Amino acid sequence: MERAFRLLVAMAISACCALYAGDARADWNVIDCTGCPEWQMRDTAMYAGDGPHAVFDAANGVVKYYQVNGWNDSPIEFGQEPEVIEWAPPPGASQWAGVMREYYQVYGTPLAMSSEIHINDVRPNYPDLYGQTLTAYDVASDINLKAGIAARVENSLTANAAAQSVLNRFTDMVQNLFGGNAPVNMTVKLRLDDGSSVEFKKDSVSSSYYYVRGSARFSNGSVVPELGARDKSEYTGQWVFNSSTSLDDFWAAMNDIGATLHNVGGGSEMTIIVCYWRPTEGELHCTRQL
Repeated sequence: MERAFRLLVAMAISACCALYAGDARADWNVIDCTGCPEWQMRDTAMYAGDGPHAVFDAANGVVKYYQVNGWNDSPIEFGQEPEVIEWAPPPGASQWAGVMREYYQVYGTPLAMSSEIHINDVRPNYPDLYGQTLTAYDVASDINLKAGIAARVENSLTANAAAQSVLNRFTDMVQNLFGGNAPVNMTVKLRLDDGSSVEFKKDSVSSSYYYVRGSARFSNGSVVPELGARDKSEYTGQWVFNSSTSLDDFWAAMNDIGATLHNVGGGSEMTIIVCYWRPTEGELHCTRQL
């Protein structure tokens, strides 16, 4: 009798909420079940515990809303299950689920999007950057610069119509389906003055952007060595540069991580640097080929 009463109460609650179940709820437990059949989506919600769950299949553009009750009561007897009540989706959910599928097809990861802006999109919001030629190394090696740009990425996106359009559609989709705290992967690549790049990311629509450690790239696409981003021995190999700016940044970055440098300086139109690891010494050696 008590169990039946709980079920009736839960059904009454769900009936009230069903008219607009996905109305920007901050308490949704959002669960990725991409590729799951619908019965598995229900089971996934059931075993996630009590509370409201939004289970989605990004590949097929499906979102299911459930309320689970019973886990926190007396132990469930063998052969029984907690109550799993499926809520009606909010108005327009099928359209937004289709948008979710489109983003998945483009980015290959559920609830992910990326945009690209130029440092000139940031400068109007960060006047201190005027008069400076900035590179990926400058950003990666300066904690204050990283923090300053991160705080201005959101506003700087408005200067780039294409990036803003992608962002707006994505955030509208997430908020309409899951609310503002759903886990997402929102990445913005920032292109610097010399063609190098860094990335900033945020993990929910309502959170703030932060610098992605290890994301800095020279203009030729090579990784910018970064203190704390990886083990020094992983920087072994051949490095090729056609830009004096990138070359200078490379020497500076290698010096920052404590590599031993040989024949430091510029070079011809194409400069080749070889880095090798000396395990007995625990040192990374980099030398410019003459």
